[in-house]
Amino acid sequence: MPVDSLVAWIRRLRDDHGEGRGGVEVHRSSDPGHWIVAFPWTGAERAHTIAEAALALADRDVSPARRAHLTGAQERLVSRWSARIAESRTTAPAWVRDADRRIPVVSITGTNGKSTVTRLVTHILKVAGKRVGTTTSDGVLVDERLVDPGDWTGPGGAWQILERSDVDVGVLETARGGLVLRGMGYESNDASVVTNVTSDHLDLQGIHTLPELAEVKATVARATQPAGWAVLNADDPRRPCGAPWRVAAEPTCSATAGSSRSTGAGRTPRLSIGSSRSVAFRSRSAGSRATTSRMRSPLRARRAASG
Repeated sequence: MPVDSLVAWIRRLRDDHGEGRGGVEVHRSSDPGHWIVAFPWTGAERAHTIAEAALALADRDVSPARRAHLTGAQERLVSRWSARIAESRTTAPAWVRDADRRIPVVSITGTNGKSTVTRLVTHILKVAGKRVGTTTSDGVLVDERLVDPGDWTGPGGAWQILERSDVDVGVLETARGGLVLRGMGYESNDASVVTNVTSDHLDLQGIHTLPELAEVKATVARATQPAGWAVLNADDPRRPCGAPWRVAAEPTCSATAGSSRSTGAGRTPRLSIGSSRSVAFRSRSAGSRATTSRMRSPLRARRAASG
């Protein structure tokens, strides 16, 4: 089954059923003959049915070209799947939308150092006079006081903070498990920090390679508001200067001995700290937003496939 046919069917079916066309991404899995295809969605059940339909149609060698000459059996197969997609429910992602969010949010992710950076940012904001709600792998905190112990680095922790009325800002540690299983839990953030991407947590939830893990972590930076900030590790080769990191507008980066510079529409470097280089990007273009207001639905084709 050619992967390009699978991707073409996903694009066509999404376009036909109101899910858009863009954002389809393909990764070769570390498992031989396996591929991962991901795409944005707005309706959960409809997205799953589109994935199943694309896999079935590509497996039957049905051409995704709209003007292709299909046999009677192929036309009936396309019609059946189209009807199933049209009848599917469209449950929206469970999240806090920007219109309903009262406080600014700082999202922090990465393989190592998430909790430490989260606590540092929390302390800085608290000293600055802010009432800070925080989520970490140790629990939910308000002004550095533990109010709910446990690992709250998923959307459940984010909802706890964003629904409180006694905080001015949220600092949310965001782990890969929550991102993969249930998403971020909120539509966007005002600032994001990505510490690094290393191989410490591979082979969990279907993530087997560093590029796949980087794709998951990139969700946090992609969700940053156009006028917000994305603070990145300039020493990390998987920072947003190249695939799979694309933060609103993809910059072209070059690193010097103590700093990183960016050229490219909408992004301006703002920060270089210490011997371990960091770079912050700010988007000046309100129209260049990289939205994650649609969740990502992974589809794994578990059979031999050719590109």
